[in-house]
Amino acid sequence: MTSLKRTCVLLCALGAVGLVGCGPKMDKDAMQSMKPERPAQLTMLDRFVGEWKGTGEMTMAGSDEVMHSTGTSKMSWGLDKMVLIENSEYKMGDDTMMGMGTWTWDKKHNRFHTTWVDSWGSYGSGYAKYNDDKDCWTMRGTSTGCMGTTTGKGTMKFLDNNTMEWTWSEYCCLGLMKVMEMKGTSTRQ
Repeated sequence: MTSLKRTCVLLCALGAVGLVGCGPKMDKDAMQSMKPERPAQLTMLDRFVGEWKGTGEMTMAGSDEVMHSTGTSKMSWGLDKMVLIENSEYKMGDDTMMGMGTWTWDKKHNRFHTTWVDSWGSYGSGYAKYNDDKDCWTMRGTSTGCMGTTTGKGTMKFLDNNTMEWTWSEYCCLGLMKVMEMKGTSTRQ
């Protein structure tokens, strides 16, 4: 049995050595020519770039209490303008949460890919699309955090170049039970 394993490993190693010479030769110019052009769709995100100040309200399942929040967010281009990066800080009462998100173009699925992480241990990913007819962004995602694994959906609508309204709802139990609902307004500073 051991000799069979050695023979298989030896044959795999010889095959790998033989294939090494079949790969294309790479140099600096070849690598440069492989760099993709910046997707034109990313220019749609230019509206978000800047510093924002927002207010919002949130309700949780099983409670009639409306909780109010304030926050700031800075959105800027990173990685040679291939990724929009958001750094945020939100306050609700005495609690503070810092968060970071990214938006980039997903060519394969023809939509924007989004990610989110925050200081409360949440992380998630999803996607966003722009609806030209409604002049509105729609977003969906899945995250894991203090409420377990949830799905979410929301909207963002620019009222003018410096004001946007947003909504976000979180669901558990395969999307059957709403656990949180938020809405608010953000203004460019």
